[in-house]
Amino acid sequence: MTSSRFLPLIPISIVLAGCGARTITPSATPQSSAQGVSKSAQNARVSTPPRVTTTAPTPKPAAILPGPATPPPQTASPNAMLVVEQPASNGMYSVSLVNAAGHSLATTRVSSQDEWTVVAGHGGAYWMDGGRVKLLTQSGTVRDIGGVPAGAGELLVSPDGSAYAYDTNTVVRSSSAATENRIIVQVVGGPARIIADRISDPSHPTADAPPQWMYGLMSWTKQGILFRREVTGTCGCQAFDMQTLAGYTGIIDPGSDNLTDLTSNTSCPLTALGAGMATGCFHGISSGAADMLRIVTAGRMTSQLALSGKNVGGDGVFSADGTTLAYETVPTADAGCGSSAFPTTLHLLDISSGSVRATQITGLHAKLWPGGGPIYGDVDSASGSAVVTVDPATMAVHRVLTGPAGTRFVGVV
Repeated sequence: MTSSRFLPLIPISIVLAGCGARTITPSATPQSSAQGVSKSAQNARVSTPPRVTTTAPTPKPAAILPGPATPPPQTASPNAMLVVEQPASNGMYSVSLVNAAGHSLATTRVSSQDEWTVVAGHGGAYWMDGGRVKLLTQSGTVRDIGGVPAGAGELLVSPDGSAYAYDTNTVVRSSSAATENRIIVQVVGGPARIIADRISDPSHPTADAPPQWMYGLMSWTKQGILFRREVTGTCGCQAFDMQTLAGYTGIIDPGSDNLTDLTSNTSCPLTALGAGMATGCFHGISSGAADMLRIVTAGRMTSQLALSGKNVGGDGVFSADGTTLAYETVPTADAGCGSSAFPTTLHLLDISSGSVRATQITGLHAKLWPGGGPIYGDVDSASGSAVVTVDPATMAVHRVLTGPAGTRFVGVV
């Protein structure tokens, strides 16, 4: 384990992305069960955020300094309930609720085409199945929550479980590859409402999106629904490559439809979102490596951190108390497709002191860091995959459960 010191950063939380099948619905007249499109949802744009006069400091390289005092060990709560997904037989996937010891509490199966829609939410595990949204509860019951139209893309659940959101991508003019892109919020047992509605037309590109794009839903927190405008039909296999789709991102308040654009630069895609809509991005160079970590608050860069330019960066989580950021790097030479497990290094950045501790944990994908607990994620290896926790005090890895390749940690209920 090594220790380094960087410029102090503001609190941020890492955003993760997945690669799955997406459907573009062919239709000359797109239809939706959602009622009403507000004026603010049309084009889904807002005014520029208020000006912030903080000046970004000149980037400086890291200097090796002693690390901070070691915090007390942080272990998983015995009451934690995890959502885990594993490949099963006949092209199916198992979705399970497990406790911190790895013991299964409830399990069901989903099809391979639906496995990328699985999310953790209030009360259990949610996914889309045949035009319906399903919920697996701790009792083992599978509940029908509501419907979604054919071709619905990704699924999010509100923090309190009272509503869910999905996106659609519908062809409107095949001759020009134009599509209508929508984000729709459905109240459980109530009405649906379109909160974002825009046309993607390669013949009329805009500055805040790729020439041909669709919505990708990322998370739903108290700040709102975080989304990206991603290149249509993209998938990948390199280290952190799905995060490169987040060059054009925004967050929308599903109650008011107010939208704030966050990033609009493909060279520095969103890798983190924190309180106050602060964002972080790894700036890429021609080799694909990152030469800088930039922090932006209210549309103005407030911090920037010079990097070696020899690694790609991503996959991280911010601690719930806002004091520490965990993120990963992989050497550019080892970040290509075909690797069963990337040689990832986990970094823990103490925000107040600027010091960093680092250790290599091959194949790690850090995904969640709840208050007072360990970092949750999964690890890939040549022999399979495992759901793990990492103690931020010792950086020791604890295996919650092991499984075949493709086993992944989805979230905590």
